[in-house]
Formats: sequence, C-alpha cells, structure tokens
Amino acid sequence: MRKSIFITLSFFLTGILFSQKSIYLGFEGGPSFDKYSFFDNGDQILSLPLSSWSYGINFSYDLNNFFSVETGAIVKDYKRGNGFRGIGEGVGFNAGGINTVQIPLRLRTRIPLIKDRLFFSTVMGYHHSFNLFNTISSGSVGASGGNFILDSDEIFKGNLVKSFSLLETGAGLELRVLKTAYLRFSASYFTGFKKVSQSDIVYTVNDGPATRATIQSSGSYLSYTMSIRFPIASIRPKKK
Repeated sequence: MRKSIFITLSFFLTGILFSQKSIYLGFEGGPSFDKYSFFDNGDQILSLPLSSWSYGINFSYDLNNFFSVETGAIVKDYKRGNGFRGIGEGVGFNAGGINTVQIPLRLRTRIPLIKDRLFFSTVMGYHHSFNLFNTISSGSVGASGGNFILDSDEIFKGNLVKSFSLLETGAGLELRVLKTAYLRFSASYFTGFKKVSQSDIVYTVNDGPATRATIQSSGSYLSYTMSIRFPIASIRPKKK
C-alpha cells in the first residue's frame, strides 16, 4: 500500500514540476447502493434497496491523451436494513451502517467520441477504506400486516475491521466544458473481499419460536457519480 501511494505521488510531483496543465483538481459525489449477504433460517428476511451517498475530492495527472492516474479522499457512509416477507415488498427498516473514508488509486482511460469534446471513460482502481464507526449497537423492530405479527432484535457489529480494501471497476462519459474543465457522469461497482460488518438478528413470527438470521457486508456497493475537474494551473494567478 505504501509503495503504491509513493508511486502515485511521484507522478503528481513530476507533473507539477514539468507540466502543471496535466494536474487536475476535481470534486465528485453521487448516490450509492449498498450490497449485503443474507443468511436466514426462517426465510422471512428480504433485502431492501439501501441508498446512501459518497462524495470527495480528487487529484488526477494525465499521463497522455488516453490515460490518467488519480488519487484523493472519498467519504462513504453505508446504510443497513432489511424487509420482512409477509408484510409486503419494501416494508422494513433501515439505519446507518459503518462510516468510511476511502483513499483511491485509480487508472482512467479516455476514448474520444467527438474530438476534443466528448469522451468514453473507463476506470479501474484500488480503494483503501478506513472504518470510522468501530462500535457495536443494538435495536428492536416490531411490525405487523394483516394476520402477520413480527418482533425482531438486532445486534449490529460495525467494529469487525479498522480498514479494508475495495476494487473499483466502472465506465462513463466525460464532457469538456468551459474550455479546460471536464464534467463526468459514471457508474462504478466496488467489490469487497472480507467481512466488514454484521447484523445478528433474532425474530419471531406470530409469537412462534425464535429464529436466527445474519446479514453481512463486505463493503461492496454500486455507485453513480457526477464529477468535475479542472487544471490546477487555471486557478493559479498569472505572473505579471
């Protein structure tokens, strides 16, 4: 990890020394949809669309007209929750999950669609995520619908790891605006590789026997992002 950061910073320092026009400052943000794995002995728990937000700042360096490298800092807050079969699709609860700060190392490609105006962009990157939650919480949920009555208790473990890795793959469109700035719309999927949080749930249906379920996250999520970047040289005062 340290070696990768050193190599990336070397690119930026080289760019600053020889061509500040190749160094870009950017801002990004957009909705994300968190992914979980469900293990339910009673087959009553359903997944819900869990939306949250990510936003951050980035610095990119154009290696040439087709490739660039990028780093920065991204704030990503996760949601957690579930629905219950028998009450209705999409009916359940959601709450806050872990909160993270990600340090990305990205390689982007740009393929011109309309010369010097519109580009097709792809990205592959490694994200090192720092877990800021690092605690355990608990809660109870009661729900009913028709002849269906459910009670559940949850223990959420957000302290399983202090940091974790994500692999980003994505694509989008980039539009040149204001002569030197670029506006990008993209979609990326972030793949996690180890368990980073877990909810242990015990629930009863119609006062029946207690049933256990587990909901786990590896940090994976789908993200839709809008970003803008512009050369750092354009915001420096011109020498007289």
